[in-house]
Amino acid sequence: MGKKFWIQMLNFWRRIPVEEKGGREDERIQKEVEQILKIRHSSPENELKNDERGIADHVNSPSKRLRVGDLTHEIHEEDVRELVCDRIEQITRRLEDWGVEMADSLAELDSLRSDDEFDVVQLKKICAELRRQLESLDCELIDLDEWNPEKQRAIRVEEGLPTGSTPRITRKVSLGLCVQGRLVRKQEVYIKK
Repeated sequence: MGKKFWIQMLNFWRRIPVEEKGGREDERIQKEVEQILKIRHSSPENELKNDERGIADHVNSPSKRLRVGDLTHEIHEEDVRELVCDRIEQITRRLEDWGVEMADSLAELDSLRSDDEFDVVQLKKICAELRRQLESLDCELIDLDEWNPEKQRAIRVEEGLPTGSTPRITRKVSLGLCVQGRLVRKQEVYIKK
């Protein structure tokens, strides 16, 4: 919605006395409209840049990222909220399946070797870009170098370290995956303990 719409809304709300509008709920709405206007106050040329910057901030910063599920709880109509939750659940299941396939493909690409140095550099760039794309969809790859039983599964255990020593990863078999903060698949590793 354009800036003019929000200005009209704000002017409309300012003309009606608070008692007629319904009290606190309408005051809250008026404050929200004012906040939106403050956000939209920048010039049209900068608006797109600011929106892109905001999107990039959410994509690049997991701590700032809004999860869709968090936003759904704000929907007032129960029927609409249930429909949105159902669709999000379907999308999330597909995203989890796709994320696991992507993690396997990425591991395969990471393992490729070439005698051509240019190819090696290109492969690294491709893998880095695929990782960024996964992260932008709130998919976090688990590729740890130290043993963490909460995020890793030992598929082979070799004895040999002194009693009480921290297990050591000797080989990584597959990448793990978290989607929207939920562990979907543990990283599979060989350990020595």
